[in-house]
Amino acid sequence: KHFLAEDIYPALGGATTWTPDDKGFLYVEASTADAHSNQLFQNMKPKVHRLGTPMSTDKILISATTHPALGVNASDYGFAFYSNDEKYLVAYWFEGGNTSLKAWYAPATSLDNPQWTAFVDKNDDVTGAVVQGDSVYLQSRKNAANYRILVRALNDPSKKERVAVPEGKENIQWLSSSKDFLFYQTTDGVNTSIYKISLLNGRRGRINLPFSGTAWISTL
Repeated sequence: KHFLAEDIYPALGGATTWTPDDKGFLYVEASTADAHSNQLFQNMKPKVHRLGTPMSTDKILISATTHPALGVNASDYGFAFYSNDEKYLVAYWFEGGNTSLKAWYAPATSLDNPQWTAFVDKNDDVTGAVVQGDSVYLQSRKNAANYRILVRALNDPSKKERVAVPEGKENIQWLSSSKDFLFYQTTDGVNTSIYKISLLNGRRGRINLPFSGTAWISTL
């Protein structure tokens, strides 16, 4: 084992994901290396880096400068990554804070020139989304103050949705997924609970935690 001689600087958050061929990775280039600058999170540029090549040749995947027609603003916070099955490239953009999500997808095979298609806009009032196969699960607060989880076909322009998890007494905080399960967290304001939904049969169940408090779950 050895360290690769890759020089990526300045960047925000490290590599978001490796490419399917393991010959490169996606990351977000920062506008400045000054951590105290008010420009640090301005004009963020998700890029793809190929191992053994200089950063100067890295391609911008999406940004306010290269994709103004998409409605990406220079002040937005955004990043790009692959869906779990590496079938799609996905880009998420926020205006900051707990604002509604804007999101696009493109075939993973189009990495050199992704043609982005919107699947979430501000009017959807979604704050989290998980692309799984050809479906997308949405953490929505539209007509649901405590949030609910909706699911629809990724490429359905009519956005015909069904409710996967209805609004409850507890607030839904986030959702994530693995190959076979969707996970989501709820909170009563003090303690959290984590649930899983089988992507094979739709069965839902609570995950028993070893202690009370605030918990998260992620997949590697």
